[in-house]
Amino acid sequence: MSCDRARVFYGWWIVMVAALALFLGPPPIMVFSFGVFLKAFGQEFHSGRGAISLGFTIHNLAGALSAPLAGRLVDRFGAHVVILPSMAVFGAILLSSQLCSGKLWQLYVFYLVAGMIGSGAGPVVYGIVASHWFDRRRGLALGLMMFGLGLGAVFMPLLAQRLVAHFGWRIAYAIVGTAVLLVSLPVAAAFLKDAPEQMGLFPDGVSHIHTQAAGEGHDQGLTWREAWHNWTFWLLLCAFHSRVGKRSGMLHSYGSDAFRSGEQRWSRGIGDLGCRCSATHWQSGHRIFVGPFLRPSYRSSDI
Repeated sequence: MSCDRARVFYGWWIVMVAALALFLGPPPIMVFSFGVFLKAFGQEFHSGRGAISLGFTIHNLAGALSAPLAGRLVDRFGAHVVILPSMAVFGAILLSSQLCSGKLWQLYVFYLVAGMIGSGAGPVVYGIVASHWFDRRRGLALGLMMFGLGLGAVFMPLLAQRLVAHFGWRIAYAIVGTAVLLVSLPVAAAFLKDAPEQMGLFPDGVSHIHTQAAGEGHDQGLTWREAWHNWTFWLLLCAFHSRVGKRSGMLHSYGSDAFRSGEQRWSRGIGDLGCRCSATHWQSGHRIFVGPFLRPSYRSSDI
């Protein structure tokens, strides 16, 4: 067997980098672990759960509004240009928690900025990168990538719970922000590549001849106008938002006790991880339903 055949396709290293970045990414830190911080926030800012939870709502709205912009920036400038600055700013935002002086509006600003910046280092942009590197194995690649997010949902609330209990919520955010800046950011800067063409490779690691053969009759994806008038796209959009909205609304509903909150989020994280494992198994043997909307070979003439 030649050395080229024995070498692991670099796309799988991209998947590992994305999984690590999502493990230490905005969703596990800011969303899945919010309930762990809820009691500490209430004591610090002398406010009830409703006022504190407004910060969580602001974060989610900011993330939802900025996600399309993050995707457009990745299409225009490349994922590398978007992800690295977003990760650096996100880590700095977590460190800036030390500057909060106990005024509630500062907490709102903290979550607002974190939601806006977090979209540039979230699953959307890493999913675009993985879609560039894989075609036939895209389902497996995306599933393994999201496996890192599932692990973050399991372990980050437990870690945050212990950090808050021992050091307080400011130090907890600062420690996690330091991990983002010293672990995931350098790894992404060193190994993340936008597309296989940057390394003289082709999706899935196939040869140029196989790529040309597979390209004959291969769907080229949809333009924005075609997707806009496609009922399947809108069904997917509604289903996705319904699922995410339901889960986000439940994530911080049991935050009155720090220990109990951490354990509940751990159990929900285990369930989320199980769902991602099942999805990975299914996607590895079946064509993804959303494939036409994720193809890297989309036509951009109408954008």
